[in-house]
Amino acid sequence: MKKIILCFLLLTSVNVFAQKQGSWLIDSLKTVLVSANEDTNKVILLCRLSFEYYKVDTDTGLKYAEAGLALSEKLNWDSGIANSFNVIGTNYAVKGYYPKALDYFIKSLTKYTEINDRIMIATLSNNLGLLYSSMENNVKAVEYFDKSLKINEQLKNKKGLALNYGNLGNIFTDKKEYSKAIEYHLKALKICLEFNDKEAISRHMSNIAYDKLKLKDYCEAFNYAFKSINISRKINSTYNLAMGYEVIGEAYYDLSEEKLSDLKNCQYYSANKDELLTKADENLQKSLKLFGKVNDIKSFSDVSLTLSKVNEALGDYKNAFINYKNYSEKKDTVFSNDSSIKIANIEKEREVELKDNQIKIKSLELENKNSQMLFQVVLSLVVLIMFSLLSYSFYKRQKNQKKLNIELDRKNEELQKVNATKNKFFSIIAHDLKGPFQGFMGLTAMMAEDVKLFSTSELETLCKEMHNSANSLFKLLLNLLDWAQMQKGTVAFNPTMLSLNQIVLENIETANANLKQKEINLNVSIPESINIYADEKMINAILRNLISNAIKFTNKQGSISISAKKDENGMAEIHVADTGIGMDAELCGKLFKIEEKIGRQGTGGEVSSGLGLILCKEFIEMHGGKIWVDTKEGIGTKFSFTLPVKENSIPKVELPD
Repeated sequence: MKKIILCFLLLTSVNVFAQKQGSWLIDSLKTVLVSANEDTNKVILLCRLSFEYYKVDTDTGLKYAEAGLALSEKLNWDSGIANSFNVIGTNYAVKGYYPKALDYFIKSLTKYTEINDRIMIATLSNNLGLLYSSMENNVKAVEYFDKSLKINEQLKNKKGLALNYGNLGNIFTDKKEYSKAIEYHLKALKICLEFNDKEAISRHMSNIAYDKLKLKDYCEAFNYAFKSINISRKINSTYNLAMGYEVIGEAYYDLSEEKLSDLKNCQYYSANKDELLTKADENLQKSLKLFGKVNDIKSFSDVSLTLSKVNEALGDYKNAFINYKNYSEKKDTVFSNDSSIKIANIEKEREVELKDNQIKIKSLELENKNSQMLFQVVLSLVVLIMFSLLSYSFYKRQKNQKKLNIELDRKNEELQKVNATKNKFFSIIAHDLKGPFQGFMGLTAMMAEDVKLFSTSELETLCKEMHNSANSLFKLLLNLLDWAQMQKGTVAFNPTMLSLNQIVLENIETANANLKQKEINLNVSIPESINIYADEKMINAILRNLISNAIKFTNKQGSISISAKKDENGMAEIHVADTGIGMDAELCGKLFKIEEKIGRQGTGGEVSSGLGLILCKEFIEMHGGKIWVDTKEGIGTKFSFTLPVKENSIPKVELPD
């Protein structure tokens, strides 16, 4: 076995599938992909599928990666483009198309350097190191591995460190320093066991098995290889499974060539040479089939040669010839690819060096930028400390002045609030009072000119309109008076136990005329057992405003419902719902705010200042309750609020000075 399992990494993942691996993960990702929108999440899905397929079928992996790249470019998403370059490079590397893999890895690293994604810079540096190792350029490989290792150590990125350890182990395997290789593979295995990354666990076990085999520690080689196979089979990792069978096949073949008395206690040992060769043949055939499935030509060639030797030892000269022919043909392809690689490397050497230099320059620029930022932070801290000391000294000397300034600021805030209230009053007086009064005066002027010109029905209509105008003005004046008392702090707050059902019915009685005029159906559902502890005047104002609003914004022959229940906190929860015109989100956001102008007319042209709802909120909060609204434009509105049902549930109210 001349080729160690490739240890590439993809850190961009889909969290919901974190516990799934192998074929289960692929099936889950494909299921989600069917209904995925054309957005960045779909790019992540495509890239993850491509990465998982490199272990099963590189051609399919490339199709998903290219789809991810096309969508990333359409979305103009740099991270997605970089990610797609990475998985395209990974699949080409496994296929043995190193020049293409190198090109895409360099593109990916360049992109990630531009966006300063340090985790992915470490990942791509690792992938490039692995690729250079496969191209037998260990100098470049170690350079990139060291770069990746340093970044991962700084970031304390355990998954990245596991990958670095595994690939450094592969370097030592190539150098035939098998004990050192095992040391690094065990470090990687320990981290992967923490994360229960079964694919990585099987990969590292297979690499350890190969190193043990080369040290002629056959029993341990078998133990690790069979463990790797069991895990790979469960997660359907074709590539790792192929490598595991290859190690076992080679181990059985090597055992058949040696007479080792110290292995008699090993369960895998047999003194029967034909039995060992038969097992070698079985495992190598499985490996050959799987390598053919993932299009790994070099590994296919290596296994064919070993299998030919096994066939020859068994006297099966026909299959020995067939497998040697496969080895020879694939070797020619590999040789051709290797020649292409060397030619392509010569052609690309300057381009790669240039990109490497560009990346180094960008890294230096980022380091310089980080140094400048660090200097600015330190300088800012020094200035802040000096400023703090001066401020403290100034505070001690000017304590009384500071208190005075705080008091002035408080008074200024209060003045601003008073100003806002004054502006609200002026707005109401200028618009909401002026409009109804003008209408009222216009109607009386018409009647004053010559009342005899009007028929009885016309006079009746005029009188009704005058009554409605007067009624609206009266309600507005009541709210203005209540609001003025609130602002002056002269409002009395005297809560007593009240029957909620009774007080609701009393307020409905005062609204009957408006209900009949609009032919509105009213439903009341309030248990007689619910009593509230509230100020009667305030609860009347709350109900009057909410019922009036419901009538105002409900069309003719609509409906209004008033209901109540006790909530989980033991409060009375009251609802006033209508089937009216409702509100959009913008209008709903203006409710309960003194500084906002609403001024929306009712379905019958009724005026509205929004002051009533502000009063409701303040009165309800004085009782320790809260008010909220559910509404949908064109469907209706439901105002809900809570009130206490017993005396000790009301917080202490401090009225303004």
